Amino acid sequence: MRSSIVIALANLAAAGLLLLGARQALRWYRTGRNPLAGFLSATCAALALPPCAWALVLLGLPLVYNRDALHTALSDSLHYKRHYRATPRPHFVHVLTWSLRNQPLDVSFTRPAADLVGQRRPYRAQTTSHFLRARGCLAATNASFFTPYYAQTPLTYYPHSGEPVSTMGRYGQAGRILGKPWSDAIAYLTPTGAHFRPPQDGNQLLGVVEGRRYLVQHGQAAEIPASDPAPRTALSMADQRLQLVVVDGKLTGLTEGLTLQEMAALLIELGADTAIELDGGGSSTLVLANPQGKPQAANLLNHTRVPFRERPVGTHLGFSCRGDRPASAQ
Repeated sequence: MRSSIVIALANLAAAGLLLLGARQALRWYRTGRNPLAGFLSATCAALALPPCAWALVLLGLPLVYNRDALHTALSDSLHYKRHYRATPRPHFVHVLTWSLRNQPLDVSFTRPAADLVGQRRPYRAQTTSHFLRARGCLAATNASFFTPYYAQTPLTYYPHSGEPVSTMGRYGQAGRILGKPWSDAIAYLTPTGAHFRPPQDGNQLLGVVEGRRYLVQHGQAAEIPASDPAPRTALSMADQRLQLVVVDGKLTGLTEGLTLQEMAALLIELGADTAIELDGGGSSTLVLANPQGKPQAANLLNHTRVPFRERPVGTHLGFSCRGDRPASAQ
């Protein structure tokens, strides 16, 4: 994984070379009054601005970013907490908790695109912010791993918003669950929480989401392969609480992520009895509705190594979404 400091220094170097080129072209313009040299000087100077700004953001964020703990009650049942940790490396922990003691779970799922139903890629990528805004949710996160995906530069990546993708594993609202089995780490969501085997005794199935692996089983860390620190997203059950836990990463000195083993240890510390890994990396997103209902990113987004840039993802989980209720119930 490339360090954000290395990326910042590379951008400063590129900006420096462009500014040197601008200076030399300006000399040519002044000696020969060549309009082409003047245009070249202005162009090089303009091209130096984006990499210079990007480098300053990457280097400056660790100095100015707010690390204060936060606790917000979105409803009687839904709470958000954030805290900052310096070990085993700097990282933020974001925990969205639904208390099942107060109210049955109210969760919503991304719908397949009407024009793509029955096709190999039935979902259109969208940001989690767009999903929250469109469905009127109090909070929303990214969900399943999806394919295809690549990110070569900030301009060359897939998917952009609206481009078709498919899930890796089973996902969807009851009655329209799509995808093929991928792992045994599947959560069956019902009004009583997340279950990790098909619900019985008439328990109403709201939908399912499949992760890549178990991180915690029976209160203990599952068998997990070695991994590098990265942003992570996990879904867990802790007592009578459903939790979505997001850890930031990719910014050296501010928030550098966790390994899978460290993520499992964090989930156990938070009380998890069972937890599965959802899509992570630059996909890790937690968005909350502000008092006006507009989306605000809770975690520090980082798509294609650009801080605050939100990645379009294939699927989502939304909580207390008005768009899924009959008009009479809103």
